[in-house]
Amino acid sequence: MTTLVQLLSGRKKESSVWDYFSHNAITNKCRCTVLDDKGDECGFEMAGKKTSNLKLHIKAKHPAVFIFIDKDDKRKQSDVTVNKQTCKIKADDMEEQGS
Repeated sequence: MTTLVQLLSGRKKESSVWDYFSHNAITNKCRCTVLDDKGDECGFEMAGKKTSNLKLHIKAKHPAVFIFIDKDDKRKQSDVTVNKQTCKIKADDMEEQGS
């Protein structure tokens, strides 16, 4: 469910890395929520919300989690590429029919 804060914060967070970080808009810091073997939260905080930096933390400190994030983001990117190609093909077909 989308919260009011998410609706007002602009662009949708599409990267899977956001499943493992929370962002505090007041401090502009992201906190790693990955749990260790004992069930304790990592708690690492990083200024800003650049997904590439967040992924670097996950890759370095939580490599097992990174595998899932990387696969999911690649799948999402593949889906976007297919959708763009499908739209282009449909647009080309419409142009041909109009000629």
